[in-house]
Amino acid sequence: MAKAGQRKCLCCKGLFDVDPRNINRQRYCSNTDCRVASKLASQAAWLIKPQNMDYFRGPVHVVRVQAWRAAHPGYTAAPNPPRRPRRRRYKIP
Repeated sequence: MAKAGQRKCLCCKGLFDVDPRNINRQRYCSNTDCRVASKLASQAAWLIKPQNMDYFRGPVHVVRVQAWRAAHPGYTAAPNPPRRPRRRRYKIP
């Protein structure tokens, strides 16, 4: 049975202590897998809303992105070449 201030994680089903500042919103614990599940769930919920389905899509945004890319030509260039390994100053015994 959960104590006061504890909740069952929606992902791993384990009990966790809820942050008092987020007591009404926190549904997932801090485990890495649970945080990933929380992010996926929140993104899916956001995308279902009708006002968000066409977010950053359409001709207005295509023109905006094309203008930005023209103003920043080297931004999407190939990544920097790999750096040489650093030389050791001292011998390791």
